[in-house]
Amino acid sequence: MSAVGKLDLKKIRKIQLEELKLIKAFKEVCEKEHLQYFMIGGTMLGAIRHKGFIPWDDDADFMLPREDYDKLIKKAPEYFHGPIRLENYLLDRNYVYYYSKLSTSRIKVEITGRGKLREENLSIDILPWDGMPKNPILFWLHPFRVLAMRALYSYSVFEEKVPLNAVRRSKIVKFLVYIGKHVKIGKLFSKDARWYALDNTLKQYPTRRSEWYLHGGGWIMEGMGPKGVKDIYRKDMFGEGAFYEFEGLQLRGPKDYDTYLTQHYGDYMTPPPESERFGHDFLPVDNGDRDT
Repeated sequence: MSAVGKLDLKKIRKIQLEELKLIKAFKEVCEKEHLQYFMIGGTMLGAIRHKGFIPWDDDADFMLPREDYDKLIKKAPEYFHGPIRLENYLLDRNYVYYYSKLSTSRIKVEITGRGKLREENLSIDILPWDGMPKNPILFWLHPFRVLAMRALYSYSVFEEKVPLNAVRRSKIVKFLVYIGKHVKIGKLFSKDARWYALDNTLKQYPTRRSEWYLHGGGWIMEGMGPKGVKDIYRKDMFGEGAFYEFEGLQLRGPKDYDTYLTQHYGDYMTPPPESERFGHDFLPVDNGDRDT
């Protein structure tokens, strides 16, 4: 994440309105295929505090339990054509993220803050959530095993993927990023092998047999997300979900949104001071209103 000063509010709003089109397309497919999705992170916070996007936020995040997430990937070529498409490693082996992105070629963005400057389609994040072991010892150990698998995968795509100066990182993640910056160990790891190792580790505990959701496949190299291992949530916190207003849409979020947002953000209804309002490390490329 980066200081919002890099993006003025008019440009952020342009990005948000394009992302809203992606959200509508995503919602439509989920409803047709009876896939359970949830707003998470800043998107859920925006729904409660602003009834839409957080004004200075420039992305959107959604979660599906693993079984529905995998079905979405299989169904994606059937539904997404033209400027909108689902990007995932299983659909494109040149893709560098573990989680999926629903993207539009109508707006290109430059990804900054990495080892290499990259240009991508504007997108929203679609993340899988997985289960946790019932054994209390394994329950404690599993998140750190996932973190290790994610770190090794991130090293394999370090220059393309990992933000170098992100804020709110845990000490362990700062240490891992420091090693990646100063010791070029990425060449030691096969991207394909590391991706499958991470994938198999996350899928080890199916959500249908677990009482917990693990946010383990999301923000690579960010621990278990910005709150460390707090990104493990009781499944009954989400339940079948409830619907909340978001930019005029009704979108599903956690049933117990208050507990979720408090666990994730603390005092979530109080906006941060302007000096702590952050966007992400990308800049829109002025390419007009193209349709392809």
